[in-house]
Amino acid sequence: MAPKKRSGSRTTSVRGSKRSGRNGRAKSRGTKTSQRTSGSRPPSGPSAGAPVDALRTLAALAKALRVRWYLFGAQAAVLWGRARTTADVDVTMEVDPDRAEELLRSARAFGLHAREANTVELARSTRVVPLITAGGFPVDLVLAGTGLEAQFLDRARPVRVGAVEVPVISPEDLVITKLIAGRPRDLEDIEGVLAERGDDIDVGYVDAMLREIESALEMEGLKSAWEQLLWPTRIRR
Repeated sequence: MAPKKRSGSRTTSVRGSKRSGRNGRAKSRGTKTSQRTSGSRPPSGPSAGAPVDALRTLAALAKALRVRWYLFGAQAAVLWGRARTTADVDVTMEVDPDRAEELLRSARAFGLHAREANTVELARSTRVVPLITAGGFPVDLVLAGTGLEAQFLDRARPVRVGAVEVPVISPEDLVITKLIAGRPRDLEDIEGVLAERGDDIDVGYVDAMLREIESALEMEGLKSAWEQLLWPTRIRR
C-alpha cells in the first residue's frame, strides 16, 4: 500500500491492499457520539464559483465513464467541517490506470485538460491525474485502488453542492486520510469536523481502522494523534 500523495497543502488519498479484515472492512466497536447536536446539521460549503463548476464537470465525466467517484481533501473538509480557503479540488474515481488515455480523452471533451505533458505515464505510475478546468481551476484526480479507496467509495455520502449532487468521502474516512497526512492544516481540519459533525462521527469505526492501518503500514502515532484530538471534545466512545 503506497502511503499517500503529497502536494502542497492538499490532503491525501490512500491506496493499497493491506488494510482491513477478511471482508475488507473494519467493524465499529463503540458508541457513535455524545449528545451534541451540531453534527446533525446539513453539510455547508460553496454553492457557486470555480469549485462548484469543477464538481459539476467531474460529475458529468464520471457519469459518461459510468464509474463511481467521491470528493475528498480540502473541499470535503469544508463540507463536513469549517469554512477555509482552498485552491483546488481533489477527487477519486474508480478508473483503472490502463484506462488513463480513455480518461484523458473523455476529460478533454468536458473541458478538463492535463496539467502535465506526461499525464498518462504519471497516472500509471502514481495513480494521480493532474487536470485543470477551462477556467484555470486545478483538479487532482486519483485513480482508486482496491484498498482503502474502494472502501471509501462504498461509504461515500451524496451531498448537494450548488445544483449538483456530489458523492463526498464520509466524515470518518476524511478523518482517517487527514490523520495519515498529519500536517498541521490536516489536524485543524479534523478539529473542524469534530466540532461541526461530532454528533455523527462513528468513533469506534475510526478507532478500528486506525489500528489496522498502523499495523498494515507500520505507521506509528495515528491512534495517539486521534486520541489527542478527541480528548478536548465531549465525544464518547
